[in-house]
Amino acid sequence: MTFDDFTHIQKLLEECNDNIIWNPIADQESVNVFDYFISEIEASQEWKKELNWKKGRLLEEFAEFLFRRFVFLDDIKANRLAGGNETDIEVIFGDKPKPSFVNDFIGTNIICECKNKKSASIDVGTVTKLDELLDSRRSRFGVFISILGIGGSGWKFGEGKRKKLFIRSDRKKPIISFTVNELSKLRDGKSNFYTMLKQKVHLLLDEVDDEAPDLPSYSNPDYLRNILMIVDHFARNQLASEEEITNIRNRISLRYGLPEEE
Repeated sequence: MTFDDFTHIQKLLEECNDNIIWNPIADQESVNVFDYFISEIEASQEWKKELNWKKGRLLEEFAEFLFRRFVFLDDIKANRLAGGNETDIEVIFGDKPKPSFVNDFIGTNIICECKNKKSASIDVGTVTKLDELLDSRRSRFGVFISILGIGGSGWKFGEGKRKKLFIRSDRKKPIISFTVNELSKLRDGKSNFYTMLKQKVHLLLDEVDDEAPDLPSYSNPDYLRNILMIVDHFARNQLASEEEITNIRNRISLRYGLPEEE
């Protein structure tokens, strides 16, 4: 393949719909396989402890089923934890042409850890372990697939650890999380896994970079400044057009006036 050929393919990938990058679960055969996995995963929550290895393998196979639908996939390697319901797999994209989002945020491989357990969410230790796995496997993108997701919210517990590891790392390594319930939306092509993956990354990036405070109460003397900061947040993250931002600022000024200069 010449450089011009590679550049042409790269340009085509940038223009592709996400359904070209990741094959949606729309045909009947794929829907049947998907339904089987969802049904078995739900049933596995009642399995006895001695079947933990089987529970882990089941969720791993479901993850493999999803990742194999990427058009630029090279290989998938499994690394199972003996006797447990946690497994991890390495999704290898290799050197094939990929969209710029994949090149910028994911790279050539993904480490996905699967936790098929309904009694506990993903904790700080498990998040830390995945971050360490990324280093040992020379990866910069981690994915959890689990029943309950990452524990905590904001900057606390597992969720907080995920964000702290991201901003403290010299080599930015996003870790995102999907619950099986979230992934159930993929049935019948209603959602796209690649689209959902991108949304999770953008949410992480915007949240760790968010300087806007929580919306204050009306009795807060800094209410006006805080509202203007929130509008700045919308502008910075391109959640509204320049015209919309200008209109909002003008309406705020008309309703509240402008804050005093400090």
